[in-house]
Amino acid sequence: FFFQAEDGIRDHCVTGVQTCALPISAKKRGWLWVLVTPVISVFTILLSRSQSAAQTLIGEAFDGIVVSARYGAYNWIDISQRQVCWAHLKRDFTAIAERHGVSRSIGEGLLAQEKLLFELKPYSLHNPLKAYPSSVGLA
Repeated sequence: FFFQAEDGIRDHCVTGVQTCALPISAKKRGWLWVLVTPVISVFTILLSRSQSAAQTLIGEAFDGIVVSARYGAYNWIDISQRQVCWAHLKRDFTAIAERHGVSRSIGEGLLAQEKLLFELKPYSLHNPLKAYPSSVGLA
């Protein structure tokens, strides 16, 4: 079943990838890898969080978009196929907004744009016939 699910992941145009440290024993750590699409999720445990592991799970020939952390194991994926995880970006924007001076204004602007983006999500490609609210100025 895993290989069928893994192939299903590769058939989607967008796949999210997340890893989490997982203790295997007192002296050994493994990694829980999670690959997610709107339709299917695959969970697997590997002893490695390497580029080779990422290539095996995602597929070296994957031609969709990979949503992930900035971790180096994903550097083999062309930049045009990478989307940094929005939770990570929001933390970055918050850190910028907590600075002083011009940085604060920039960070607050970035957070406002992030909020607007997710308010517009219901009007995205998943529902192209739904009209944008006039309050956004896109109607």
